[in-house]
This record gives sequence, C-alpha cells and structure tokens, in this order.
Amino acid sequence: MADAIPFVLVREAADRWLARQVRNDELRPKTLAWCRRWHAEVLARLGDRRIADLTVDELEDASRVETWSRSTRRGFVDVALACLKLGGWEQDRKVKKPRKASAGAKKVITEPQHLQVLGRAKGDFREFVRVLWELGCRPGELAQISAELVNWRDAIAILTDHKTAEATGRPRTLYFTDRAMGVLLDQKKKYGSGLLFRDDNGNAFGDQVIVKRFLRIADSLGFAVTAYSYRHTFITRALLAGIATAQIAELTGTSITMIAKNYGHLEARPGLMRDVITKLC
Repeated sequence: MADAIPFVLVREAADRWLARQVRNDELRPKTLAWCRRWHAEVLARLGDRRIADLTVDELEDASRVETWSRSTRRGFVDVALACLKLGGWEQDRKVKKPRKASAGAKKVITEPQHLQVLGRAKGDFREFVRVLWELGCRPGELAQISAELVNWRDAIAILTDHKTAEATGRPRTLYFTDRAMGVLLDQKKKYGSGLLFRDDNGNAFGDQVIVKRFLRIADSLGFAVTAYSYRHTFITRALLAGIATAQIAELTGTSITMIAKNYGHLEARPGLMRDVITKLC
C-alpha cells in the first residue's frame, strides 16, 4: 500500500486521517463536524489497539453499539477503515458493513420545496432541475442530452452511454413528459444544437458541479436536497400512485429488484407514507 504510513496504534492513524480532513478547504463545517465525531468514536473504541494486531472481527464488534442505527454503524466502519488503511492495515477477509437503510420519507422532496429550489437555481441549472422533477432520471443521464439525441416526435432520448450499459447490454431510454418537452424545446431554441444544459463554461454539468450547486441551494434553504433526492421522490410518488414496479423500473433505468430493496419502507411503514403523500398532494 503505497500511501500507507507505518503507525503502531490506531490512534496515530486516526489523528493523521483527521488532520487531512481539517486541511481540506472544500469540506463544509457540517462535514468536518461529522469527521470529528467519528474520529472521537474510533479513538474511544479502538484508539489504543495496535494496528497490526487488530482483526476484522474486532472492528465489526466495535461497530455493534446497541443504540446505533445501521447508518450510524456504517459511518463508523467507513471512517475506521479509512484510518486503518492509512496505517497500512490489511486483512484477508473483507469487513462486513451494515447494509444501508432504506432512504425513507425524509429524502422525499415536496412540491413546495421543489419550487423553493427552483427559486434559488440559476440559468440552465434551473431548467435542469425542472426536468429532474419530471423524469426521476440519474443526473448524469440528463446532463448528456443534446438536441441531436432527442427524438422530438416520440419525446424520447436513447442513451448508449449510461450507468447500467455494461451490466444490461441495453440502451437507456428517457421518456419525456409534456412539461419536460417544453423545457427541452426552450433550450433548443436557445442553443440550436449540441448540449441542452450547459454550465458557465458551456460544458455539460459534471457530477461535482451538480453536487456543489445542490449543496449551496440546500445550505441557503435549510433542508437537504440533492439530485438523487429528485430521483428518490419520483420513484416514491410513482409507487404511492399505484404505478407498477416494472413500469417504474423502465422509466428510471433501474431493476425491479433494486426498487424492492431500496423502497421496502413503502410497505413496511404505511402510516409514515400516508403522511408523505399528504405533504406531496
């Protein structure tokens, strides 16, 4: 491991890891506070252990705190692994991370919140967000849409370069609503040809640009919102509206299995979901 430093104790590696986070000027205060929290937990549970002697079982046991949720346990394991790898820790068996909890209702964006986001978004990014709301597609799929890719008669776009192309061997079809088509037509009038959504330099919105713009909007509005909040909201609304899972999977470019895995909360917590649909309506 080229970047590994021969620390003896977990404490030494954890301190170095935190020092790196502190020097990262791009980290927001909330993220840095998160780093400090997990640094303290790693020190409390593993700090005096010798890195060379620590086993996978011991790391997994350290994460099994009765009052911690799966997400909390996973956060601890992720940070502990980052610290340990920095110290040259290697094991034959992979660490079993707690399975991610279902996203649940808290990541659903209500329509009033969506309108607030539009109020803070600027230029092409505002139009980009409008279409995310309509389609629930992955942001990277929408970012690559050009005037030439859109089938204007059938209101679709067929992508050969997409996240699941290698796994499925199939192209990805985006199906545009009437409102989405209205946005695309306005963007086509604006540019004539080429990319329909462009950043300040005339390029496609990259992943980091999208993340940073949503972070700024979230900070200004006081609630969490990301591009994937829009995807989660679209799928949640569709399920609550009674649309067949197979149709939702086709519309969003995912599998029936993935929807069942990640949206089990819709069946497991009907009371909570009634509250969600009330907010959405």
